[in-house]
Amino acid sequence: MKNPNQIGGQGVFTAIKQREDAMKRYLTNPKFCQYCQKLILPSDKQKFCEIKKKKFCNASCSASFNNLKRVKKEKPVIPRVVRKQNLENLTKGFIFEKAKNWQSARSCIRKHASNVFNSLNITTCVRCGYDKHIEVCHIKPVSSFSNESLMKEINDPNNLIGLCPNCHWEFDNGLLSQDSIKKDAGVGFEPTEPDLMRVGSEPPLPAI
Repeated sequence: MKNPNQIGGQGVFTAIKQREDAMKRYLTNPKFCQYCQKLILPSDKQKFCEIKKKKFCNASCSASFNNLKRVKKEKPVIPRVVRKQNLENLTKGFIFEKAKNWQSARSCIRKHASNVFNSLNITTCVRCGYDKHIEVCHIKPVSSFSNESLMKEINDPNNLIGLCPNCHWEFDNGLLSQDSIKKDAGVGFEPTEPDLMRVGSEPPLPAI
């Protein structure tokens, strides 16, 4: 039986000799890492032709080098518009322009409306008298105001009412008209045709 140490014979020594000669030739014109400037050496089983294609000794040096070339973009500074002292003098268009997104602008307007309404000390629903929980609602929708309208106009106390969740849902879904809400709130108005934008019903037929 052959000795395991003798397996391979002369071929093993030839491979080792070729590896050593290849290392000597490589060291005459070696590759250096472009980031840390260290000598790039092959692993035990790595071919020297692969080393010649490398520019960095490892992935960390590659990432650090590429990050030096990367231009960092400065994030735009978005001014806060939710401020009690100056919000009422801002226009609707300015708030939607400066806010991060549509939802942020709507939250800003809603928060200001709540502050104005809470100062009125109204605690019951103007429609049904429920007093456990009421929500602030715009009689004239925010969407119907132009971009030049000021917040003190949109969130004017005469345009804000308190409704319970049920009445609020009915108003938003067209089951209650603006005229009926104005009557319940005691807001002065001239009689108009039923608000077809809010009420999803046909106008009544004239009496014969």
